[in-house]
Amino acid sequence: MLVGKETTRTCRDQGWDGRDPLCEPVKCSAPPAIENGQLEEESLESYDYLNAVSYRCNRGLNLIGQSTLHCSEDGTFKPDPPKCVDGCPVPTIPNGKRIGGKSPPYKLGNFVEYKCEDGYTMKGEAFIVCRANGWDPEPPTCIGKSCGNLADFFHGRYEVTGNLFGDTAKPVCDKGYMLAGKETTRTCRDQGWDGRDPLCEPVKCSAPPAIENGQLEDEPLESYDYLEAVTYRCNKGLNLIGNSTLRCSEDGTFKPDPPKCFDGCPVPTIPNAKRIDGRSPPYKLGNFIEYKCEDGYTMKGEAYIVCRANGWDPAPPRCIAPSTTPSTATTTTNAVTSTVHTTSKALKEKEDETKTNTKDSSMSIGAKVGIALGVVGLVVIGGVSLVYFMKRSKHEKVEKEEEEL
Repeated sequence: MLVGKETTRTCRDQGWDGRDPLCEPVKCSAPPAIENGQLEEESLESYDYLNAVSYRCNRGLNLIGQSTLHCSEDGTFKPDPPKCVDGCPVPTIPNGKRIGGKSPPYKLGNFVEYKCEDGYTMKGEAFIVCRANGWDPEPPTCIGKSCGNLADFFHGRYEVTGNLFGDTAKPVCDKGYMLAGKETTRTCRDQGWDGRDPLCEPVKCSAPPAIENGQLEDEPLESYDYLEAVTYRCNKGLNLIGNSTLRCSEDGTFKPDPPKCFDGCPVPTIPNAKRIDGRSPPYKLGNFIEYKCEDGYTMKGEAYIVCRANGWDPAPPRCIAPSTTPSTATTTTNAVTSTVHTTSKALKEKEDETKTNTKDSSMSIGAKVGIALGVVGLVVIGGVSLVYFMKRSKHEKVEKEEEEL
C-alpha cells in the first residue's frame, strides 16, 4: 500500500512532476475479539497481507460462520468473524411452518422439518439439523407459486401485478370495446389463475340527447356504434353555440356535450341608468351596451357589457342611490317653532322666518340657538305687556267708579 497521501503525477513542460512513491506491505491490526470465543494462537500487534488467524469457541458452544480469517488488501481481516452460540439460531422462514422437530432453543443435534403454506413452493430442504457450524443444510425458503403469464384475449388484454401466488390480473378492453357483463379481476391461486377470459364487445351509444330549440339533422337511431357521428341544427333565426357534431365515445356516451341554440341576451333592466353606447334591442351574440348612471347615483359593476353564449358578460351593473341621514338640529328647531306658533300671531311670523332659515344648509348651530333665544325673549315681552295692559284697564275702571260717586 502507498506510504503517505496518494499523489498523482502530471506531465509538465519540464517533464513529470513529483517523484516515485513508496509502497510498503499491507498491514492488518490485531483481529477483532468475539464473545464466548478466542483465537487459536496468541494475537500479534500486526499481520502482513494474507496472514491468517483462526477462532475457536468456548467448550459446549457452536461456532457459526467462518473460523479462519485472512488479512486482506484493504488492511482488514475478512470475512466477518464467527459467532459462538449455545446451539443454532431460530430459523426465519416467511410463509413456512414447522411440521416436525422440537421448538426452540435448538441444541447440537436437534432437527426441524418445515412445510410451505398453500400457494408457495419450497426452495431447499425441508429437514435441517443443528450441527457444530449451524444448520445443515441451510434453512429453506418458501417462494410464491407462479401461475405463468396470461395471454391477451380477443379485443382486450390484462393489466397484472405479477404472476406469483396472490397477484391479480385486471381485464381491459381495446379502445372502442367494452366488457360484456360485470368486470371481474382474476387472481393467481394455488392451482393457477382463477376465472376465465372475459368478452369484449363493440361500444354502443344510446340515442343522443335532444336540445332545446333545435334537432338532429337525421332521424335518430336506437343505438350507435363506436365513433359514429350525429349532427345538430338550430331552428330558424337561432345561433348554434358549441360543436354541431358529436361522436359515440369509448365510454358509451356522445361527446363532446351537445350544443345550445341561442336567441340572444335579454334586455337589461337597470333603474336610474341610461344607455350611452351600443345598439338597441334585440341583442344578438357579440352585441354590446355601455351604461351611465343618472346624476346622484353611483355605478356598481362594469359599464361595458357584451352578449355572450351564456348571457351578459360581465353581469349588468346597478346604480346605487346615496344614503341620507335626517338632521337632529332641524327636528329640534321645528319643535321650538311649533311651540311659538301656539303663543301669538307675532310668533307665527317669526316661526316662518325660522323655517326659512332652517332650510339654509349653511346656517351655523350658533345662529339657530340665537333664533331660539330671540323667540323666548318675544314671549317674555308679550307676557309683560299683557300684564301691564290688564292692570291699566283695572285702574281706569276704579277711577271711573269714583267719579260716578
